[in-house]
Amino acid sequence: MELVDRSGEWELLKDAFAACGEGRGQLVLVGGRFASGKTELLHAFGDHVVDSRALLLSATGARSEGALQRGVLGQLFHSDTLPPSVIARAASLILPAADPGQFGGPSMRPSDARVAQELCTIVSTLAKDRPVVMLVDDVQYADDASLQALLYLIRRMRTIPVLMVLSECAQPWTPRPWFHGELAGCPHRELTLQPLSAHGVAELVQLRLGPGALELADGIHAVSGGVPLLVKALIEDQPHGVGQPYVGAAFGRAILACLHRCEPSFLEVARGMAILGDQATPAMVGPLIGMDGGLVEQHLDGMARSGQFSPAELKRPAVHAALLDSLSPAERVTMHRDAAELLYWNGASPITVARHVLGADDASAQWAIRILRDAADQSLVDDDVDTAIRCLSLALRASTDAKERILITAALARAEWRVNPLAASRRLAPLHDSLVDGTLTGRDLVTFIRYLLWQGKLDDATAQLGPVLESLTEADAQIAAELGLAYQFVYGTAPVALPQEATNNPWTRARVTLTSMMQHGGGEELVNNALHVLASCALGDSTLEMLATALSVLMGADRVDEAAAANDRLLADAERRNAPMWQAVLASMRAHIALRQGDPIRADELAASALELMSPQNWGVLIGYPLSTLMLANTAMGRHEQAAALAQLIVPEAMFKTIFGPRYLNARGHHYLATGRLLAAFSDFEECGELVAGLGLDMPVISMWRGDLAEVQVLLGRPWTAKELVTAQLEWAGGVTGRVRGVSLRVLAATSDPAERPRLLYAALDHLQVSGDRLELARCLVDLAQAHHELGELELARSAALRASQEARSCHAAPLLDRLSRWSVDVAETPSAAPDEGDDAVGSVLSAAELRVAALATLGHTNREIGRRLYITPSTVEQHLTKVYRKLNVGGRKDLPAGLSLHVASTATTG
Repeated sequence: MELVDRSGEWELLKDAFAACGEGRGQLVLVGGRFASGKTELLHAFGDHVVDSRALLLSATGARSEGALQRGVLGQLFHSDTLPPSVIARAASLILPAADPGQFGGPSMRPSDARVAQELCTIVSTLAKDRPVVMLVDDVQYADDASLQALLYLIRRMRTIPVLMVLSECAQPWTPRPWFHGELAGCPHRELTLQPLSAHGVAELVQLRLGPGALELADGIHAVSGGVPLLVKALIEDQPHGVGQPYVGAAFGRAILACLHRCEPSFLEVARGMAILGDQATPAMVGPLIGMDGGLVEQHLDGMARSGQFSPAELKRPAVHAALLDSLSPAERVTMHRDAAELLYWNGASPITVARHVLGADDASAQWAIRILRDAADQSLVDDDVDTAIRCLSLALRASTDAKERILITAALARAEWRVNPLAASRRLAPLHDSLVDGTLTGRDLVTFIRYLLWQGKLDDATAQLGPVLESLTEADAQIAAELGLAYQFVYGTAPVALPQEATNNPWTRARVTLTSMMQHGGGEELVNNALHVLASCALGDSTLEMLATALSVLMGADRVDEAAAANDRLLADAERRNAPMWQAVLASMRAHIALRQGDPIRADELAASALELMSPQNWGVLIGYPLSTLMLANTAMGRHEQAAALAQLIVPEAMFKTIFGPRYLNARGHHYLATGRLLAAFSDFEECGELVAGLGLDMPVISMWRGDLAEVQVLLGRPWTAKELVTAQLEWAGGVTGRVRGVSLRVLAATSDPAERPRLLYAALDHLQVSGDRLELARCLVDLAQAHHELGELELARSAALRASQEARSCHAAPLLDRLSRWSVDVAETPSAAPDEGDDAVGSVLSAAELRVAALATLGHTNREIGRRLYITPSTVEQHLTKVYRKLNVGGRKDLPAGLSLHVASTATTG
């Protein structure tokens, strides 16, 4: 039997047993709270007694047998270790017990005194042969007649080799003060079992689960409080010996076992505490269970004083759950209904009352529906969407008022939208008519129209949007802004009915500013406004589209790193607040940003996670957003089979009327282009141009369809047509960003004479290096390496190819690496002049970076040209040259050794 943390107690018992063997009677009183291990200790000691060849007599008290007079005596003297004659003699004395009503105090009737005297004689006779050990567990439940007999023996066993051990569970109040008064006057030893220490719990965990489970020990100690019964129950509950402790059925049974051993009234108090939770005060528990509040307080104080569950322990989650599980479904419903009524009339918060209304699944009380609606509003503020939905669902089932049902339905749709847009869309039908008659107002209007937009029901949305916008006043600026941005997020432009001039209202000003970027391109002021929106607007149902539009502004302005940082903050917030719809949209945005940064691996992961967060039906027309990013990312990495599978997925036809339609066609077109399906790519890029024109969004920052179409034309052998397309893209009236210009110049180079291509590509590199798009930078470098190679400029080709390879590998762009592999071997194997020994000595003084800069400077390149070729800034070039002049002790460029130019080829292959 496993005894841990009980070495001191064990030694005390053994010492008392040894004294008993020497002829000195001993009395040991063992105390402790319920489940503290008293019974286990006595059983272990009993085994030790038997092994020592002493005579063991044992008994256990029970509450249910408290009225059975001489019941404990009957157990003691009915042991198999006693001779049959002794058992028969004892039985003849014990069995004719008198009427229980005649017992109940310290006085002993003459007949009972005779029984006690005879039993004492039997014990004395038995002790002449060997020591006698009498163990009585849970003596607090023993009957009065047995206690009187035990006291009789205790008073007479000082010189008899008898050891009596009585264990008693600490009680909130002493049930028989006369018995304890008598014991106090007798010589005895006392020991009180304390909860197991953290070390003791760890020892027990190791014994039961093995050394590999020791990491569970601290958690088990914290949950159990060191109570042995609870410790062992938790050990039994553990499915695996790792991680945090699992609180399961065994622990629940152990909790109830502890409470059932108390008086029944204590269990009722504990259950009342569990039902009321944080509101559990004696004044509230009393009316709930039909007990005076003062008496409840006495119960709680008594339990705490006796070492049983304190009020704080009763509120621990594991104890709380076990107590609730002990109630039948009918009992739980009744107690929740009564608790709701009690808390409502005592002014508790709507959320507190609503939890009990939900627990009872009954909103029939006159005040219940209003409480549920208020609780739902607060739950949404607290990001507890599940509770909000449960409150509104019950309120809707209980309501019989038509107008109230419409308002509840709208609120329910708004809550469901955050986690399951498809579920919210089921609420559209009953809301439609109420939009016309004016029942829906404010936030509910935005919710309803947003559903229509996401599901691609443009005609319905437009039909409802016009009258709604006309009815709004300046006081409704936030509603108007939300509607405008919700529309723009899906269709790219704001509704015509909205005012296009900024006003002093911050919502209107923010909407007009962000709309201006989408429609006319952005400058520094617009970027600053977008940053302000991202910094000042908290994520919520009313701001999601505004924040997403601000992120799009930053991407369009080539501020991708800032967009990524802002998006990461928002996405973390959405994850923390457990809002799947927000997470899905923001993960899709972040995937787009990752792709713009030239990180297709990250883009693929984020877009895939976005699609997993919501089903295709929940995405509606927005599915084109993550789907297109996923297709582009896989195409960039050469995963053409995956991209082909994505291109085969069925998408809503209505998607092609939204801003996501052109993006989807662009992605599919690039897949076709990468796999040699030129005519299919041509068709998709051409249709993309038609769609953006139809949406009023024909601008390169939205779609570079002209450049995409130009790439196809080049491959089809029509460079002149390609040049016209990409030139038109470069000359767009609204201006173009650095990335757009860089990509356009790269495509323009492909339409130009070979001799002109390096100049255009170097210009493209200038723009792409600051745009943050490493994937486009890698594409440009591959084109540059090929252009130099075709012109026979092998050193420059090698240098560009080396950098192109580095960038392509960092982007996991397998197709680009494949392009390089087709001709870069020729570049690598082409012999180049080597520096002589003197030049080599000079070169050895310089660092690799300084040598590359100096070598190009001797060829007459300007700082800007050197920077382009080495992909560093002109100021960095100047810093390197200053160090070169100092190390070589020369006055400037004209004094550099001419032989350094021969280091161009050798450094290009090692840098």
